[in-house]
Amino acid sequence: MKNGCDICMPQHKGYTVTFKNQQDIKPLMPYFASFDSSLWTQIDETSFWAEETVVFDMLDYLEAHFDASNIFAVSTMKTDDEVDWNTLQPISELHKQKQAG
Repeated sequence: MKNGCDICMPQHKGYTVTFKNQQDIKPLMPYFASFDSSLWTQIDETSFWAEETVVFDMLDYLEAHFDASNIFAVSTMKTDDEVDWNTLQPISELHKQKQAG
């Protein structure tokens, strides 16, 4: 049982998203600028972390404007120091999960 609720004590659940095959995430920076910096962070030139709602909002854009077959995500907390890269899933799978509900 959790101590507190997600509204009172947000856990910052989100996704680490990584772009393979030399895709550049710089075009996403104006999109991220519209969000509070507590909702996302750039990890390096090919990866970022963002809260679940931010990632889910941008899935259509990513699939339309990037090579979606080379974008992968893994569910993580903002405070996770280490990411289990073995559990990455294609964003197309993440999108299917979102649509399923």
